[in-house]
Amino acid sequence: MADNHSKERIQAEAAFAKMQDRFGSKAFDEPAVSAADQNTARLKAARLERDAAKAEAKKP
Repeated sequence: MADNHSKERIQAEAAFAKMQDRFGSKAFDEPAVSAADQNTARLKAARLERDAAKAEAKKP
């Protein structure tokens, strides 16, 4: 059983290494999120923070 486990692990590591080689360093050159998405997230966070501040101000 240990032999099967180690064979599976070796195969999985080989498949992972092959996948990493296929993408190369290109995956690290490109940003994970576009600038537009970052801007949208920033605006949404600011809006939520503003709304929370307004809600706290309205509490008696």
